[in-house]
Amino acid sequence: MEKEDYIGQLENDTEDLITYCKQNLGAEKNILGGHSSGGGFVLRFIGNPKNTKVDEAIMLAPYLGYDAPTLKPNSGGWVTVALKRIIGLSMLNNIGIRMLNGLPVLFFNRPKAYDDRLQVPSYSFRMTMNFTPENYREDIKKIAIPCLVLVGEQDESFYPNQFQLAFEPAKRFVKTEVLDSTKHLDLVTH
Repeated sequence: MEKEDYIGQLENDTEDLITYCKQNLGAEKNILGGHSSGGGFVLRFIGNPKNTKVDEAIMLAPYLGYDAPTLKPNSGGWVTVALKRIIGLSMLNNIGIRMLNGLPVLFFNRPKAYDDRLQVPSYSFRMTMNFTPENYREDIKKIAIPCLVLVGEQDESFYPNQFQLAFEPAKRFVKTEVLDSTKHLDLVTH
């Protein structure tokens, strides 16, 4: 069962975590990191000037959006997208109807070897909108902190060679590396 209640809650929760770390743990430096959709969320967070500024960011094979040149069709077969549902829910949200935002719109088709009790079978519309950069091109242009982008050479979901091109507008701040003989989930499991 998902814990988020509204689109934007992930940003708010991250703000709360940063504040807690500063006030209660004496954190002097904040580094935000995420993998896949979590990497997309990192870009969304650092690309929004209204959010607390973090010191550095790490994005592991970040999901930049459905229209990004980095994305393989259906994430390499790992994801089935309920596109009509996304369009319908987007239209309803535009007129203020949000009560159906908990409906699933992304369904995961992970290989059995990667399925465990920590994996969810789907993401709701609300979760999908929470982690997706609103406009990855604009968010990348707004990067003004040191960032590291890592992607595996054998990534099943993304085209590894497209990340350097996608992050080119922020090359002053972003180091992009493709790791040899590495798959999508290897980035976090190895």
